[in-house]
Amino acid sequence: MKNLVVLNALNCRDYASEKNFDGKNAFELSLKWAVSLEFCEKVIVLLKNESQKSSFKEESFDESVCEFLVKNDLSDVQGLLKTMAEFSNGFDNVVYGFADCPFYNKDLTKKMFDLHIDSASEYTFADGYSFGFAPEILNVGTLNILSVLSQKDEKWQKTKIKTDSIFEILKTDINSFEIETYISDDDYRFPRFSFICSNKNNALLCKKLFDSCSDKDCLLWNVEKVNSFAVNQSDFYQNLPQYYNIQICSSCSGNCSFCPYPASFEKKFGVNPSKSESMMSLENFSSLIDKIAEFSGEAAVSLSLWGESILHPQLDLFVEKILSHPGLSVLIELSGRKFSESMIEKIKTVTESAKERTNDMKKIYWIVSLDSVDSATYDSLHNKGKSCDENSYENALHNLSVLNSKFAGSVYPQFLRLKENESSLESFWRSWNEKNGGNLIIKKYDWFSGLLEQKKTADLSPVKRNICWHLCRDFVVLFDGTVPLCQDYMFDNLQGNAFTESLESIWEKRRKCVKEHSEGTYQNICGKCDEYYIFNF
Repeated sequence: MKNLVVLNALNCRDYASEKNFDGKNAFELSLKWAVSLEFCEKVIVLLKNESQKSSFKEESFDESVCEFLVKNDLSDVQGLLKTMAEFSNGFDNVVYGFADCPFYNKDLTKKMFDLHIDSASEYTFADGYSFGFAPEILNVGTLNILSVLSQKDEKWQKTKIKTDSIFEILKTDINSFEIETYISDDDYRFPRFSFICSNKNNALLCKKLFDSCSDKDCLLWNVEKVNSFAVNQSDFYQNLPQYYNIQICSSCSGNCSFCPYPASFEKKFGVNPSKSESMMSLENFSSLIDKIAEFSGEAAVSLSLWGESILHPQLDLFVEKILSHPGLSVLIELSGRKFSESMIEKIKTVTESAKERTNDMKKIYWIVSLDSVDSATYDSLHNKGKSCDENSYENALHNLSVLNSKFAGSVYPQFLRLKENESSLESFWRSWNEKNGGNLIIKKYDWFSGLLEQKKTADLSPVKRNICWHLCRDFVVLFDGTVPLCQDYMFDNLQGNAFTESLESIWEKRRKCVKEHSEGTYQNICGKCDEYYIFNF
């Protein structure tokens, strides 16, 4: 029996070549793992260019065993499967992994392979572990079948290669394959750790794990011990912000029963937001976005924290600034206030001319808050029972239609689930799931830690409270640059000013709070929070 290892380096970025592991990089460690598998006769590394080969140079290898293939035109799933099928000819099984995963586990791989052979499996994977410790194993015959399947559907020619690409195409006819799963002793998936140097956040996480493990050999063999160690380190949860929620406009004419903004704004500034015209300047915003790109590398940037972002006269320039950084994506949320179609056209032009993203996200996302299937319910929620031509269900539907015509596949009708509209939830889901190709959002109600009446219809919280995802991943910026600890604090518990201070210094201030959460201590309003388990991007 002959077996092959395929290491995919096609999508690897510079983070994988950083020497963060005792002078070695992720490329070298992944190759070291690949050549250590005694049951495999050959290793093929798929490269995006010839110069990339030098990143593996510190790891000694036998060129009769390791073959480096430059495939600079290979970026889609169909091409990947075709290439793997071609070069696996004459082999029985393929162990498939990614060259930017520094912690593939030799012992776990051998156990998976033994299960694969003993069960006559066609596809074997591990479940319950954090991503980055286990490869995938395919029978070569199965690989050929998947290659043929991909050629029958042109969508796979347009689908970019991702870490789950093999399983995604296998799922299209999953009952036709013999699949085996090697299951971990405990479930380590909850923290959603990805030990792969694919972006700045994950590369930092990998470095933290390596630096924190006093026994480096443990990384090579005891995957259960390593996973258990990782999930119990509060510092691993807070790496870099992945979601920036920014207020660019203070004005809001809305009167929504589920929003604390008008009352909180008036309490803080002495004026109702409907009469406020404060806006973030393009100069301050541009400086902030440059800081975000430098600090986080990859992130989603929302322009809809509070206020009506669509009222900002330079919204298209704000979007253009965000998209000038390939690692950043835009999110804009709106409802029943009719927007300027000329502004939407400008944003479309800006979006189409921007480069493709490096963060595995779309360039732009739009959310339209409908929250109902009829005007009466919409008015009861958004206008407190009074019909309003400026903010109407009909306008929201119009906005949704226009956006879908210009940003197909990036527009999501949203339903905020609360007591007043729960009876129409199923109708909303059935209608928009069909109309919008499955792109819709069902959002839980937030009572803002007691600022609002509790109107949730179901308790979705986990049995055991986890460290707050928002503290670990979100960064909130108000129109004047001030940064509250999180969105629920509204204008209080300010951590600094993003215009005048470094994002890193502000971000570090919350680390104490994250540690307290890991110990079951919740200060201020955190104890009442019902949002800690909600995950943004």
